[in-house]
Amino acid sequence: MISSRRQRPPRHRVLALLIAVGVAVGLGGCVSPSEGAGVSAGAVIPTALPPLASSPTPRPTLRPTFTPATPRPSATHTPAPMPTAEPSPATVGDPFTIGGIRLANGDAPLTLTYPSSWDGDRHTVAHIDLLVSDPEGESLALFDAIGTWLGEHKIFVYPDTTSGRPVLSIHDGTYSGVPLEAEPLRLLIEGSFHNPYPADKIEERLIRLRGERFTLEQDGNVAEFEVVDGVRMDAATTVAFRDRPGDISTLVEPLERPEDTFLVLICSTRQPDEPQEIFPARIVLALSLVR
Repeated sequence: MISSRRQRPPRHRVLALLIAVGVAVGLGGCVSPSEGAGVSAGAVIPTALPPLASSPTPRPTLRPTFTPATPRPSATHTPAPMPTAEPSPATVGDPFTIGGIRLANGDAPLTLTYPSSWDGDRHTVAHIDLLVSDPEGESLALFDAIGTWLGEHKIFVYPDTTSGRPVLSIHDGTYSGVPLEAEPLRLLIEGSFHNPYPADKIEERLIRLRGERFTLEQDGNVAEFEVVDGVRMDAATTVAFRDRPGDISTLVEPLERPEDTFLVLICSTRQPDEPQEIFPARIVLALSLVR
């Protein structure tokens, strides 16, 4: 249920002004343990994105309704592949450079550090390749082919057109027993894959995550970001946004400093009232530069 709420290959490619040339993007990337690969979650949204507005106008937004969870059956089904659509590549510009970090530069590896506990523990992922969306869909195909680069680290980057901000789609879960890039973050937010916290507790933890710091490092530049909002997209909301992925920023509070903000998208395991899929839901975080 949803309710209303206010408001590649690794090559140098950037995402500022969108044009009508498309790139296939899928919201899937989740792999069933029955496939022998473990559980993985890439949280990319497919899209037919409209042109990027230079000054997005705030509007009423959608947000999941959270319902208490009860003991859940084990997830046994592989998530159905999500449809693909066509967001566009873009040209060089400042919208995807924040605090000296160039999120649309596929030639400059990124180091990401984020909280992994409420006691100050932090998890670092180094040497991340940024796979920036491209007209041929090659970056997405590589992002989804985890088995071909397991042991390396890759994040898919595409634009949210409503806000004009970059979205970092990050794998979580495990693959062949190997924890993926955002798995410690997912565990912090929702607990174990087979026995996650109830949805209302997950919402509480997302609220608690506000103010927590993420650190990005690239080419000698270091920038601190803090979580300003976060929301779990339940299964119904996730399905609804397959055709409007450029609007996922409308799920979080209106961005006070959009020029300093980017979004993070990861997968979320199922709640008892959701489809029997491995990762039918998503989590969206908004992070703003600490000045």
